[in-house]
Amino acid sequence: MTWWQPPHAGWVKLNTDGLRCRISRCASCCGIIRDKSGVRIMGYSRFIGVCSTFDEKLLGVLDGLNTLLCLGYRIVVIELDSLAAVCILKGSVNASAHSYLL
Repeated sequence: MTWWQPPHAGWVKLNTDGLRCRISRCASCCGIIRDKSGVRIMGYSRFIGVCSTFDEKLLGVLDGLNTLLCLGYRIVVIELDSLAAVCILKGSVNASAHSYLL
């Protein structure tokens, strides 16, 4: 089991997640932004509608980054549960690799 680790001083941490209904294929995303002490700065959630699980993961990160920019934060650690999305965000694989989600 992995425990939440705080970011370094001067950084904030964005944890994102989401869910998708197998039947309707409708999805939602959410996230929480915390400081180095683990204190919640802000949370967010959004109904996305019909999309893939991969899209739901990336939209959750995008919403979190937009929220951080609006709040004035520029130095952030992002945690999410999709290896494919992490690889895309880091630019280490092509978009066709999103078939292997954790």
